[in-house]
Amino acid sequence: MARTAGSKPPNIIVYITDEQRCDCMGAYGNEVIQTPNMDRLAARGTRFNNLFSQFPLCGPSRACFITGQYPQAHNVYFNGVPLQAHSPRLPRALQARGYRTAQVGLYNVEPREGHYHGFDIFRHQEREYPKWAAERGVTDIYPYGGRKRPADYYGKVDYPAEYHAASWVAETAMEVLDQVRDGPFFLEINERYPHLPYVAPPPYDTMYDPEEVPIAPSVRRDREDFQAIREMHAIYYGMISLVDHNFGRILDKVEDLGLLENTIIVFTTDHGDMLGHHDLWSKWALYDDDARLPFIISHPGHVPAGTVLDGLAEQIDMMPTLLEMADAEIPRGVQGTSLVPMINGQSVGKDAVFAYQGYGEYPDRIRKRRQMVRTREWKLIHMPGAESLLFNVAEDPCEMHNRHDDPACAEVLKTLKDRLLRWNLEAVDTTIPSLFIPGESEEAKAWIRHYLDPVC
Repeated sequence: MARTAGSKPPNIIVYITDEQRCDCMGAYGNEVIQTPNMDRLAARGTRFNNLFSQFPLCGPSRACFITGQYPQAHNVYFNGVPLQAHSPRLPRALQARGYRTAQVGLYNVEPREGHYHGFDIFRHQEREYPKWAAERGVTDIYPYGGRKRPADYYGKVDYPAEYHAASWVAETAMEVLDQVRDGPFFLEINERYPHLPYVAPPPYDTMYDPEEVPIAPSVRRDREDFQAIREMHAIYYGMISLVDHNFGRILDKVEDLGLLENTIIVFTTDHGDMLGHHDLWSKWALYDDDARLPFIISHPGHVPAGTVLDGLAEQIDMMPTLLEMADAEIPRGVQGTSLVPMINGQSVGKDAVFAYQGYGEYPDRIRKRRQMVRTREWKLIHMPGAESLLFNVAEDPCEMHNRHDDPACAEVLKTLKDRLLRWNLEAVDTTIPSLFIPGESEEAKAWIRHYLDPVC
């Protein structure tokens, strides 16, 4: 993956969907869903089978991506919590390398100001899409009440797909590509869908027959609403196919501009969706349903085509991977490790991955706090004050059989709890001045200046 001296740094496009299950893509083995463009990228790139979110909730997850840090370091524990001024940021690091940086879509890392995070161009969906849609006669842009409705609400919208927010994201991203085509550029595209509520415009609302959509065993067949869950899955599939169509428009634009050969393209998501599995909705659970992410990376001549990697990796590894591929400096405080050795066949991945779910110091919600450690064979979801979960994921991939209280698993449980404890001790932010070694007082002073300046 080495670059020749004086060669132009690669352009970088990162396309992030919202709440997309890893098993809802043709490239990941789903034979029903139609995702030809996601599959196209997988065919010419490398696909990771076991990459996990460190905090499966929109804002905290994207904070993990942009900083390369665990939640204990970036301290974003809920949507709407601002990112610390001193936290490392992928766009800033690329700006220092000479990149022009841009963001298109729903950006939910607070504060929602481009300059704060290092974006030269900042096209925010919530600011621009309502007006764009209204000009086309669409006023109900969040159908069925949006966030005011239950997590399991589903249905359809009565306006055409070309007026959907996913279409605005694609059109705006293509506009930005025209602006930055001379490169090198970094374009982060944040797609809001298939985030709930489960609603899709025609023809995507009827694209799938509920009876033909596969439902995993982790959804109880004796539920009174099982048929509704089938219909919900069908709509969810339609939403993903709508996103795929618009993702394909962006891929076509990259090719039309002649940028493909020198552009790294990443497809991923922030977290999955429970969709009634294990009697749960939305995310936050740390089952593979919501914690496991699709991650595909393509760069012709530098990343092997059609390759599948089964080793363990983490979302925080994406940032240092892209910086290494861009020959950019990795900032102090980044905790992820580059995936380049895995891509080159020089590493089998991590021996364990970790995740956190909770609301920081919110006493009324502390009961929901939980943490995860997952190896290739075992997974522990530790929940203080509640029933913790232990699964042999090698034998029980749907996580149906809790072995936490099984005496035969006592040693495994002890080992995983020890791993989780060590992770918590090591995952704190190591950039704070009190942790600097003696003799680095000037560095401490520089850190303080950086901390107080939110736009440096």
